[in-house]
Amino acid sequence: MPDTIVMTLILLVGLSVGAAIVTAWCLQGLSRLVRTLGMMTVVIGVTGAYGLLGRPHLAAVLIGDHRTAEFRERQELHHLTERLELRLAQTPDDVEGWLTLARSFTLQQRHEDAIDVYTTLVQLLPDRAELYLYWAENMILHDQGRVSHAADVVLQKIPATSPYFRRAQTYRQQVGQQRTAS
Repeated sequence: MPDTIVMTLILLVGLSVGAAIVTAWCLQGLSRLVRTLGMMTVVIGVTGAYGLLGRPHLAAVLIGDHRTAEFRERQELHHLTERLELRLAQTPDDVEGWLTLARSFTLQQRHEDAIDVYTTLVQLLPDRAELYLYWAENMILHDQGRVSHAADVVLQKIPATSPYFRRAQTYRQQVGQQRTAS
């Protein structure tokens, strides 16, 4: 979101300067005071119009306001995740709860926490091949794209009959490429 704000400010300044240059060109023959007042009127007018119309395709928030919809959604997801963790402490056999928690951690890029949850999930559901894949993917994301030995071991547990096997093999090929590159 900060990049959007910076780009919006650059656009606003660019429009103001451009409009001021056009105004100065149009008012060439008039006195310096009239030209300056004309340019200031254009700059203030562009800023005012921008303030009235708002930023196009963005939430209607003040530029300095950090309470954007995206920020609120992240805060809400974090709060819901905390509540789910508390609930799972009381009901540790709730498989759906563990699955939701693992996905939430992955969405929040809390890969280390997701790895811990998938460790629990594969103990509860050892026949679910996709859990091994997601577990390994979080290990890979945690290692910034590197397929570690631990991730490779997890990927090896995905059976060849699984629809997730091909994706696991793609990651396992990266292990070989990593070895030859180093």
